[in-house]
Amino acid sequence: SAEEATGLTCMAAVPASSKFNRKKQWESVLEHDAHSANAEAIRNLRASIVLLGKQERNKVLLITSAIPGEGKTTISAELAAAFAMNKERTLLIDMDLRRPKLTESFPDLKGTPGIVEVLAGQAELDSVFHDTHINELKVMGSGDKAPNPSELLHEGEFVEILEKLSPQFDRIILDSAPVLPVADSRLLAKHAQAVILVVRSRKTPIGAMMRARDLLSAAGAKVGGV
Repeated sequence: SAEEATGLTCMAAVPASSKFNRKKQWESVLEHDAHSANAEAIRNLRASIVLLGKQERNKVLLITSAIPGEGKTTISAELAAAFAMNKERTLLIDMDLRRPKLTESFPDLKGTPGIVEVLAGQAELDSVFHDTHINELKVMGSGDKAPNPSELLHEGEFVEILEKLSPQFDRIILDSAPVLPVADSRLLAKHAQAVILVVRSRKTPIGAMMRARDLLSAAGAKVGGV
């Protein structure tokens, strides 16, 4: 249905599952349930991204959705883990500067400086990386709540940050805000090499999905699929 409505490729169909909602220490489904349909779906998503083309042309990936609550943060974290477990140096950044969700999976990020402080010139980039139990995976939180996220993202600093990060990592995953409520993801999308649109079965209205696709395309995004 998503393919038919949007004309975009369905990169993976991930079954909804409580396996993704482990409240203790975060573990990827690829670690704690490696042979499940959920884990296989995440591997399918990784393969679909690999098949988009050469790694250096699809290094910066933006994960977004039309509306809140569709699972984009779950997909972002699982995809980052999938690349890291494939021996790719991976950085996961919480770019949802209004309602950051990565702290729910990575409690160490709470109360620490993040991308907001770097954009505002209050922290050095190297000081906001956090290691994880997956060797090749680092995470960066959003940091303090930004009073004006769109203003921060309008500036050229984010492009400079990506240029500094690019030589250090094989994949950079940006978990961003939903497209329809705020403009943040559209401002980021033009700097990503591929955008993945997460849609939730029996939740996302088709009109919202199509509108998100159109807004991303108008912003100059290269939408890889849903």
